[in-house]
Amino acid sequence: MNYKDIKFRAWHKDKERMYNVLELDFSGNLVLLDYYFVTTPCDVVQEIPFWEPVDEVELMMYTGQQDKHGKDIYEGDIVKSFNTADTVYWNEGCSSFYRQNKYEDESYPVETEYTKYREIIGNEYENPELV
Repeated sequence: MNYKDIKFRAWHKDKERMYNVLELDFSGNLVLLDYYFVTTPCDVVQEIPFWEPVDEVELMMYTGQQDKHGKDIYEGDIVKSFNTADTVYWNEGCSSFYRQNKYEDESYPVETEYTKYREIIGNEYENPELV
């Protein structure tokens, strides 16, 4: 992953909704959020971006990886690999993204997964039943 691939999304704790992160203001400890949703196959509705304190959201960083459909994998995504579902986490001790399988007591680097077999099936915030 190079510097151009650094991007975030955010789960708003009160609104219980996932947002795109447009900007981070480190001096003011704020995040600029934007939300896109599809109403029909042809129409995309966009809310007006708004600033929110960082402590009101859970930030998730892009892993630099994609699933088999080309969808970006973020921290907190639940990724199906072969026949198991794993949640992607940031491992600060190893400075790398890891996945945790709910059936095993081990973590594996995200980079070791084969892209053609990975598929995002949800995330830990919108789909807690999958964790």
